[in-house]
Amino acid sequence: MASKLSGRFCMMINIDLVIPWVDGSDPAWLEEKNKYLKHKSINSGFYQDHGTMRYWFRCVEKNMPWIRYVFFITWGHTPEWLVTDHPKLKIINHKDYLPNEFIPTFNPNPLNLNLHRIKELSEHFIYAEDDIFFLGKQCPEDFFSDEGLPKDYLWLRPITEQFDGDFAHIMLNNLMFINRHFSMKNILPGSEDLLFSSAYPEKVKEDNNKLRSFAKFPGFKESHLAYAFLKSSFEEVWKMYAMPLYISSMHKFRSISDLTNSVVRDYQLVKGKFVPFYPKGRYFRDTASADLADLILDPNTSMICINESAKEEGYPEQMRIIKSCLEQKLPIPSSFEKY
Repeated sequence: MASKLSGRFCMMINIDLVIPWVDGSDPAWLEEKNKYLKHKSINSGFYQDHGTMRYWFRCVEKNMPWIRYVFFITWGHTPEWLVTDHPKLKIINHKDYLPNEFIPTFNPNPLNLNLHRIKELSEHFIYAEDDIFFLGKQCPEDFFSDEGLPKDYLWLRPITEQFDGDFAHIMLNNLMFINRHFSMKNILPGSEDLLFSSAYPEKVKEDNNKLRSFAKFPGFKESHLAYAFLKSSFEEVWKMYAMPLYISSMHKFRSISDLTNSVVRDYQLVKGKFVPFYPKGRYFRDTASADLADLILDPNTSMICINESAKEEGYPEQMRIIKSCLEQKLPIPSSFEKY
């Protein structure tokens, strides 16, 4: 039944996959970055290539064969081994879709806030980053409904219970946009199924019930995983909030005043532009997580984010183990690899 549904769905709707990528060791990229860096400080961990991108493409080819195109967003460089003329690959330079005033940028947020400007990108797409691996079979209906709506879950969670530091500021910026244009008392009374869907675990429904009386949204559960988007949702958010999005897109480096494409996901949630769905087998782990190797090799793991931000002592050995597990899980090169 599932395979028939997947096949019919693929014929009805084109679904693309978007990934931004940077080679932080490229001398030309470093030279340009240093011209603008001045006294700014950025986390170089965001731009390191640990040799895991091969496995990202192997995951996609093996477990997401129904994807129409992979849109590979890059400053201008690509991995040496990548087949750049692959029929399912679209290499997108920042200059191909960002307005001139936003480039150059060394901030991922302008890249992911302006995805609607990519002309060839489908209305239906999945956004993922290079640390997110689709380790198990993915079905189109895990991301979109038969009607073409994103599959997602509305889980009310205060920002202060999820984040701290600079990222909490950024999530608050997103939430301020939502609360400026929407309120819980106007949106949620007619949205019982979006809050208490039978697809949700009891914990989600319990939290939603506790917080549903708030006048403003306290925050949404945010996981660093792949999400489904409508291109038109980006266009609608830009029409509503053009100036703050424009200002945020001008930031060449990460800033606590940034907005992210999570604001578009949140918009889809409060507008009811989604079908309730709670994924299983999706995990977020740091490179030092004790159970990471087991999760990579576990046949029940569908998707995993391997967060490379932590640089504890022993990090090189951690990455060696991770790559060894990925090679064991995905030993066959994909057609995206030259060698």
